Amino acid sequence: GRKAAEKNAYSLLRKRKYAHAASFFLLAEPPMIKTAIDVITMQLQDPSLAFMVARLVESTPKSSASSSNGDALTIGGGFSLSSMGGGGGFAGPGFSSEFSTSRE
Repeated sequence: GRKAAEKNAYSLLRKRKYAHAASFFLLAEPPMIKTAIDVITMQLQDPSLAFMVARLVESTPKSSASSSNGDALTIGGGFSLSSMGGGGGFAGPGFSSEFSTSRE
């Protein structure tokens, strides 16, 4: 619940694990958005990440139980990773071989 997530978040702040702490603030129900964004901007000094988190949380449906596909991971306003073909990997057939790690 909210108390456990909040308690863990503050514990992580004391340990200077700021990214994890921000994540726990967002896991609280309802999410502690302002606190998470404050941690991201002030401690991680990453305004781009703070902006992205704010946009994602803002566009997230209020109830995740209303999802039509219960096992699909959705992001933001209905974008679903399942629409990308399975696990949502990006290394499909069009992936450039110049990034290959095999030795020649």
